[in-house]
Amino acid sequence: GFGGEGCDGSGGAAAVRPLGRDGAMGKSKGKGKGGGGGGDGMMAKDEQALQAVLLADSFEQTFRPISLEKPKVLLPLANVPLIEYTLEFLAEAGVKEVFVFCGSLGDKVEEYLEQSRWKDSEDPVIRVMRVAAATNACHAIRELDAMDVLRSDPFVLVSGDVVSNVRLKPVLDAHVARRKSKDGGRNNIMTMVFNRVDGARNRIRPLDEELVVALNGRTNQILKYENNLTRAKVQVADGTLFDEHPTVEFRTDLIDCSIDICSQEMVNLIAENYDYMDLRSDFVRNEVQNRELDYRIHAHVLTSPSDYACRVRDLRTYAAISRDVVRRWLYPLVPDANWVTEATSYSFERGFRYRDEGVRVERNGVISEGTMLGAGVVVESGAQVINSVVGPHCVIGKGAVVRNSYLWAGVVVGANAKVTEALLCDGVVIGNGAEVSRGGVLSFGVEIAPGFTTTPFARLTTSRDQGDAEEDDDSDFGDFSDDDQAEVPSGSANKGDAVGNRLRIASGTSEATLPRDDSQVGPGGVGIRWLPVASQLGRMLATSAWAKDTFEVMSEEDPELSFAQASGAMGSIELEKARADVYHAFGELSLEEEDEVEAEDDAGAGRSGRQADDARLLQFVVELAQGSGAENEQDRVMLELNGQKFAMNRSFEDLIYALVPSILGEVAETAVSAEAAKIKLCAQLDKWTSTLERLCLDQPQEVALVTAVEVLALYGQKEAGFAGLALHARTFEPSQHEISQLTDYARAAFPFVLSHLCIKGLVSTEALQQWVDTHASLQLPSTVFASPVTTLVIQQMLEDEEDSGSEGSGSEEGSEEEYDE
Repeated sequence: GFGGEGCDGSGGAAAVRPLGRDGAMGKSKGKGKGGGGGGDGMMAKDEQALQAVLLADSFEQTFRPISLEKPKVLLPLANVPLIEYTLEFLAEAGVKEVFVFCGSLGDKVEEYLEQSRWKDSEDPVIRVMRVAAATNACHAIRELDAMDVLRSDPFVLVSGDVVSNVRLKPVLDAHVARRKSKDGGRNNIMTMVFNRVDGARNRIRPLDEELVVALNGRTNQILKYENNLTRAKVQVADGTLFDEHPTVEFRTDLIDCSIDICSQEMVNLIAENYDYMDLRSDFVRNEVQNRELDYRIHAHVLTSPSDYACRVRDLRTYAAISRDVVRRWLYPLVPDANWVTEATSYSFERGFRYRDEGVRVERNGVISEGTMLGAGVVVESGAQVINSVVGPHCVIGKGAVVRNSYLWAGVVVGANAKVTEALLCDGVVIGNGAEVSRGGVLSFGVEIAPGFTTTPFARLTTSRDQGDAEEDDDSDFGDFSDDDQAEVPSGSANKGDAVGNRLRIASGTSEATLPRDDSQVGPGGVGIRWLPVASQLGRMLATSAWAKDTFEVMSEEDPELSFAQASGAMGSIELEKARADVYHAFGELSLEEEDEVEAEDDAGAGRSGRQADDARLLQFVVELAQGSGAENEQDRVMLELNGQKFAMNRSFEDLIYALVPSILGEVAETAVSAEAAKIKLCAQLDKWTSTLERLCLDQPQEVALVTAVEVLALYGQKEAGFAGLALHARTFEPSQHEISQLTDYARAAFPFVLSHLCIKGLVSTEALQQWVDTHASLQLPSTVFASPVTTLVIQQMLEDEEDSGSEGSGSEEGSEEEYDE
C-alpha cells in the first residue's frame, strides 16, 4: 500500500489498491511521500492527467437501515448501481484516474468493482482506498493528502451518489482560466457546480435543505454559503462585503450538486485545519468569508436544459431522480441504452415504458406510463404497476397494485396487496391482501403478514444492528455482522418462500433467531422497526422552523417518527406543501415599501401581500398573452414567462394558473352554446399547445392544467387566476369566490375539453388519476367535477389506459406470452 500497512476495513490505516489487471487486487508500490511514487501505473506528476476522487461514503444516514447492510453507492437506481452513474460521468469528463474512497463496508465496494466492467479499465484507471474509521469528507481528503497521490491540478471531487450527464470540460476550463488570471489567480482554489431549480416543490430539492448562496453578480465568486436549517437568518457581519462586491446576488434557487473542481491549495487548507469536518458547512462556509487569506471559491451554475446533475440525498430525491431517469432527462444514460452491462436488454416503448427480457404480463395486467420492468418480472392477472421501477425476478400477484414505488430484485407482492410510494429491497415479501403505506422502507428480507397494513413512513429491517454511534457517527454506512443478519423464514404462504430460503441458507440464520415485531409486520411476519440510536436522535429530531406545525400533526399519529425521516421519505405531501407556503410567503412585504408598491400598482389595488404579488403576475401574463396571438411567437412567450418566473420566484404551476384564464377566459365567457364553447376552447388550446407542453414538465403541472381549466369554468376570467393561485398556495377560501354566470356553457363543455387535453398528450392518465384522487382536498364546488358527463369521460380515459397497458397479453390466465404493447 501507499505509506503504511494494508487495511482490511476494520481499522483506520489506509490502503490504495488498483483493480488487478490479472483478475485480482494488487497493492501499488512506489517511493516518495507516503510511498506514493509512480508504481503500478500511478500517474507521474508531470503528466498532469486529470484525476478524480469519488467519495463512496456519503457520511450521512438518510438511507438507513438499508445502508447498514449494503453500501449506498451500490444501491440500484433504475436497476443500475449508483456508483455506475458517477463513474460513467467521470469517464465521459476525460478523467484518467479515479480514487474511490471507501469507509465502512468498503470491502463490498471493492468486491463489486473487481467484478464490474471497470476491473481492467485503463481509461480511467480505478483505485480503491479504504479507511474504515473515516467519518467525514475532510477526513478523506486529509488521508489522500498524506499519501501524496493527488497529482493533477485541478482534480475532480465528487460524491458517489451523483447522477449527471453534464459536460465537465467547460467547468474545468473556466477554473483553469481563473487560476491563470493575473488578479490573484492562484487564490481561486475551488469551483462548485450548482443546479438551478424551480420553486420550493422541485422534486430534487431536499426538503430539509436551507441553502442560501450569495454570489458576486459579475464573477460568480461565492461570498456566503449557508446550509444549516437551525440558523434562522443569513447574517452579513458588516458592510464591507457590499463595498468590495457592488453586485451581490442572494440565491435560494440553487442546489449543490456535490461536483467540485479543486486545486492543491484547497487540500492544504483542509489538511492543516483539523477543525474542518463537513466539507460544506465547515470548510466552504468558513473559507468563503475568510478575507485574510483571500482564497476564492466560485460557483458554476448550470443553465442548459439538457444538463442534469444532482445527488441522491435521501429517499425522496431517490424517487425523483429515478423518475427523471425513466423520463429520459439523463440522456444518453437511458435504460434502453443498456450502457452498464450486456446482460440487460431493455427496450423502450410508448409512454416511457421499459422492459427487459422475459417479462410476462398476464391477462388484464396493467403497466402504466413511466414504468420499468426488469428481467423475468411477472405481473399476474388484474395486477397494476403504476409509475414504478421493478427490479429483476419480481412477482406482482393477482389484483395487486404497485403505485409510485421502487422494488429491487426478487420482491414478491401477494395477491390483492397494495404498495404505495415505498421502497422494497431484495427478497421482500408482501403477503396477500397486505398494504405497504406511503413512505415505507422495507430492507432486505422483510416479510409483511397477509392482510396487515404497515405504519406510514416506517423503516423496517431484519437486522438487529440499529447503527453503532461510536464507530459510525455520521456515515450512511455501518458495520454489519453476519451474526446479526436475519433473513426471511421458510414456510411462507406465497411465492416468497424460495427467495427467503435462499437468503437464510446463505447466511446460516435459523428461523428462531429472526427478529419479529407483530405490531410492525403483522402476525407471522419478519422484521422490526429501525430507529436511530440515542446519540443520533438529537440531530434527526431537529426540525425546520417552517415545518414545526405540520410535523407536529404528523408526529401525533406516529410519535416515533423523526423529521429527518419524514422529510426525506417518499410521499411527504404535507411537508412539501408546507415548504411551498414558505417560498410563497417571500412575496409578502412587511416593510413600508409594501404600501408604496400597492399604491403605485393598479393591478394590486384593493389587495395586499400575496394577493398583490398575484395581481402583478396575472397582469403580466394577460398583457403577454394579448400581445402574442400568433403561434410562431410561442418561443418568445416562453422566454418571457421563464424570465418572470425567476424574477418573482414563482413556479411553473403558478404560470399555468395565470396563463389559462388569459388564453381561454374570453372564449369561455362569450360562447353562445356548449357546442361553440367546446370547439373554441379546444381550438385555443391547440393554438397554445407548444407553450403548455413546455410548462407541463411533469405530473404536478399537468394536474395544475386540469384544475386551472376547471377553476375557469367555475369562476370566470376575472377571478379564475386569483382562485387558481390561491389553490396552489393553499390559501383558497371558497366563500371568497362566487360561481360565474358567464361560464355556464364552459362548464358544460369541460368534459370534452378534459378529453381533448388527454388525447393531445398534455395530461397523462396518471395526472388525471391524481386530479381525481386529490380533488376533495381542493374544496372546490363539485359542479363541474361531479357532473355525469365528466364522470363518464374520466372513466373512459382511465379504462382506455388499462386496455393499452394490457394489450398483447395472453388470452388466458397464466399465459406464458410476453407482454407486447
